[in-house]
Amino acid sequence: MKNNGREHYDGKKTWKNYYWFYYKWYMLGALFLSIVIAICTAQCAARVTPDYYVLYYSNIYVPDDTLKRISEECEKVSPDLNGDGKVHVQAINCTYPGEDSGVRQTARQQAMLQMQSTDACIWILDDAGVELYAESDEVDLFAKDPRFKKQNGRAINAKQIAAFDAISSKHDFYVFCRKEPKSEKINATANKVISALLAKTPQK
Repeated sequence: MKNNGREHYDGKKTWKNYYWFYYKWYMLGALFLSIVIAICTAQCAARVTPDYYVLYYSNIYVPDDTLKRISEECEKVSPDLNGDGKVHVQAINCTYPGEDSGVRQTARQQAMLQMQSTDACIWILDDAGVELYAESDEVDLFAKDPRFKKQNGRAINAKQIAAFDAISSKHDFYVFCRKEPKSEKINATANKVISALLAKTPQK
């Protein structure tokens, strides 16, 4: 039957000529929505929230794969801060080729943002990073430690920690523990991780 040029159900209640004819777009829409929800749920379930971050700043580029290996070493001695049953340490890569001014500015901005956050409780800086974030009289980010002999008692050379061999073999990096008055948990975590990494380093 046709009415005003549009086809309609012909009176016979079958799947093909009734439900499918009238509701096929609703069914397809519901199926598509179900697939989207299933994918989003799976992605959310698989997403890992880092317990804390380690920030690297250098004018010599360090590949992400190298920093990931170091983060994995930190994970072995780190507490589960967020209580999700997993320990995940995420590297924030603010390293860049020294001659690339555009990338340098982006890296600097990224590190500046972390100054306002407590997420990055360990900072690994080269001389360029130290000049920006540790030597300024207006910046007081890092805790002093009697074991730290560099940067006015606030840093240790990365060469003294075996876990950082991948970045310290050809370049001087300094390891700082973030000092955060509002979060004792962050302070304790940084101290515990560095202490554990030092304990795992063979004495020379």
